[in-house]
Amino acid sequence: MSRTACRLVCAVSVSATALAAASTLAQPPAISTPYAASGYVSSAHFTISRQGYAYGNFSGAGGFIDRLERTYAHVSALAARLELPTTQPADKLAVSVMNDAFAFGEYARGVGLTPSDRLLGFYDPRESRVVLLDYTVVGVIPQRRSELSRSVNPLRAALASAPADRDVLERRLREGEQAFALIDQFEEHLHRKVIQHEVAHSVWRAIGVLPKEGTRPAWLHEGLAAVFEVPLPAAPADWPAVNEHRLRDYRAAARGGSLLAWRELVSESSLFNPDAGSAETAYAQAWLLAWFGVREQPERLREYIRRVRMRSDPAHAPAQAELRDFEAVFGPIDGAFDARLRRFEQSLPATPLPPSGR
Repeated sequence: MSRTACRLVCAVSVSATALAAASTLAQPPAISTPYAASGYVSSAHFTISRQGYAYGNFSGAGGFIDRLERTYAHVSALAARLELPTTQPADKLAVSVMNDAFAFGEYARGVGLTPSDRLLGFYDPRESRVVLLDYTVVGVIPQRRSELSRSVNPLRAALASAPADRDVLERRLREGEQAFALIDQFEEHLHRKVIQHEVAHSVWRAIGVLPKEGTRPAWLHEGLAAVFEVPLPAAPADWPAVNEHRLRDYRAAARGGSLLAWRELVSESSLFNPDAGSAETAYAQAWLLAWFGVREQPERLREYIRRVRMRSDPAHAPAQAELRDFEAVFGPIDGAFDARLRRFEQSLPATPLPPSGR
């Protein structure tokens, strides 16, 4: 993707019942110091700052700091398993959480991004910082929860008085509780796609596996981050799980005949722009290609990463050079290459998933 790392494609809609169409985020007045931290929290590997117009805390992120630390542990464990050379970070990794959509958007503009409802997190290469918008307190999720509460709470009160229409009220209450559960599912999906993805970007750089400058090759940066958009156990004991959502997106694109050419994917960062029609498919293919390297060709992946780290200008590699570097390690992108990836994809489990609407 473009030079400021990850802009997540997060136009996710779990169901029409659970989530109404996303509302426009409110834009409070500009403040004089939109990036000034109002407080800090430290953990073993992170310093989390509260930034912006108000306090953001990801209170619904299932243990936000624990999620950060688990991501760090799992990325580090995979690097060790792949025998990738790493370094110890000199400082704790910086994460800024904001619940002011306007200030978040202004920060994004400052690093060359275009604010939109698809942009919920990004990596600031100027300060080696992950910046997150706390969507648990801003936007459609809290709005929809509030609307549901206003509908469900009267039902609970009415049922307490033994009404004659109990069956009808109980049915409506069950529907409301199912809608709450779908919102919870949607929110967890975002936690993995935003928090874990962005933090994985930061960790890969902080431990020296990927260069801190730039985001090229985009498929490698985005694919290796997408590997960690999955449930992360407390202690890394095995390979990460298959990213079932990216796998489903890949298979949907394959069925629809909309897969991107592999030669374009490995050389063109613009495909990952979240406003591009190719973004969802690009992320899915990048995940599959990275997962293929991790599981099937770790020696070649290790050599490719070594070449990326040795570049004199990692932030600016022309498309032709990207393709040349890739084929020098993984071989020519031809029919045989496509067949190998197709066999690998077909060997992965076909776990049914609820539609995400992305």
